[in-house]
Amino acid sequence: MRTVALILGLVAIIICAMSIYSTIALDTRSRKKEVAIRKVHGALSGDIYRLFGRIYVVLIILSLLIAIPGAFLFNIIMNEILPDSVKGTLTPTVPCIFGSLVVVILIALIVSWHIRKVMKVECEDLIAKE
Repeated sequence: MRTVALILGLVAIIICAMSIYSTIALDTRSRKKEVAIRKVHGALSGDIYRLFGRIYVVLIILSLLIAIPGAFLFNIIMNEILPDSVKGTLTPTVPCIFGSLVVVILIALIVSWHIRKVMKVECEDLIAKE
C-alpha cells in the first residue's frame, strides 16, 4: 500500500510541475513585450521578479488556505471511517508541510527560470518587431 501511495504521489508531483511549468511559460511569453518595455525604461531585474512574483505569492497563499484545511478535513473523515486500531495514526501535518514546501520550491524554481529567460531577450529587437 505504501508503494502504491508513493507512486501516486510522485505522479501527482510530476503532473503538478508540468501544469505549473506550462502556466508560467504562457504567462511570461504573453508578457514578454511588457518586460522589454520596462527594461528599456530602466527596470532592474528585481523589479521584473517582483512584477511576476506578487501574482504567484498571492496564488500560493490562496491555494494553501484551501488545500491545508481540506487535508485536515479529509483526515477527520478518514479517522471516522477507519477502525479503532488505526485511528490516531494518520496525521496530515507532515504531508501538508512537505507537499506545500515541494510545490512552493517548484514554483520558485520555474518562475525564476522563466524570468531569467525573458530577461535575456533583446529589448530593441522585440519592440522593433511589433
